[in-house]
Amino acid sequence: MNNKMELTHQIDNYVDFEKELAGDEESSVVFRLTYIEDEKRFYGSIINNRDDTEIEISDVSENTARFLIGEDAFKALKNSF
Repeated sequence: MNNKMELTHQIDNYVDFEKELAGDEESSVVFRLTYIEDEKRFYGSIINNRDDTEIEISDVSENTARFLIGEDAFKALKNSF
């Protein structure tokens, strides 16, 4: 089983990776990692689709991001910007 996050959006100056943490057909809890190129930083969000709530994690370190998305995806991301 692949535990790394999947690339879900790549638009202009930001990139999103997501991983479903729990859920079923009707609702889910998703962790989203976003890289903002202009700010050169990562931040995270936990989204509960059942009640449309979102909790933002204001700063995710590069080491944590590297672990979450994998070394190859991290290097590709940093080299593309």
